[in-house]
Amino acid sequence: RGLNYLARVPPPGSEDNERLRPLIKRTIGGHYGQTPMLGNLATSNQIEAWTLPMGSISRMIRAQATHSPGHITTIGMGTYVDP
Repeated sequence: RGLNYLARVPPPGSEDNERLRPLIKRTIGGHYGQTPMLGNLATSNQIEAWTLPMGSISRMIRAQATHSPGHITTIGMGTYVDP
């Protein structure tokens, strides 16, 4: 069923719509293309969604694991990912 199952909500206007909420409250990811229902909930502000530049973060983690001084990139500069 995957993550889309957690994002299932009744259609707008149905009587169950006010009573039932998504089974997920918050999501952190790098891409929501494979989970369009989660993407729709995020863009309609029904759930809290954080999108991080996963390529840069994975390279930072790799640099830390190999005791390298770091990974230099301009991705995320001036955002909440900026160290």
